[in-house]
Amino acid sequence: MIAITSISPGHKNFDNQQRAIQSWKDAGYKVVSLNSKEEIELLKDFDVTFVPTIRHNKLIFGKPYVLVSAIIDYLKEVNSEYSLIINSDIIIKDSSRITDKLKDRSKDGIIIMNRMDFKDDINKATIYDLGFDGFFINGKYLESFPQSILCLGQCHWDYWLPYVASINGVKLLLQKEPYIFHQNHAVQYSPVDWKRTGEIFKAEIGMFKLSDVGQVSNYAFRHIRTNLR
Repeated sequence: MIAITSISPGHKNFDNQQRAIQSWKDAGYKVVSLNSKEEIELLKDFDVTFVPTIRHNKLIFGKPYVLVSAIIDYLKEVNSEYSLIINSDIIIKDSSRITDKLKDRSKDGIIIMNRMDFKDDINKATIYDLGFDGFFINGKYLESFPQSILCLGQCHWDYWLPYVASINGVKLLLQKEPYIFHQNHAVQYSPVDWKRTGEIFKAEIGMFKLSDVGQVSNYAFRHIRTNLR
């Protein structure tokens, strides 16, 4: 069972990544991080399995943000039976042994997770339901995704993944019990980058009837929410 991400050496919540990764291990996951070689050199203090990759978007965004397709293809290559694709500063809180339940439920579809946001006290967290930070995927669904140049650490990959799974016939299952938590920090992306990833998303899903990126995002989000079970 793999928890896979791309740890960021420039993350505004950098120290919390260590806390997050330890929580994944405590929940029973093997932790894997895909990064460029230059980033791996900066992340030696992290006790995870690093996988070097050249499949990133440094030329577009100025930093080697790893493609979501590189993550998925790695999971296919290692024949991962159960995988959690997750943002690098997300903490798992598994006091009621949710992880064991995810394995069984994942046979029926991809499990989509909203994070619980908190400022200082994790016990006072509130749900963030406008995006998704974790996807638990049974290995039999890894072939459901086309290639994409969207990337972790930037926008719209979290809409792309459930949207393309859904239109390819995979059920979307919402994780309703709180499982993943996130300590608030300043936004890391710019409006320019949001629009740029939105244009990529629009092109990749063929949503040409909508001219505005905001409309495309809203359409995809409504589709995802409508099809969550």
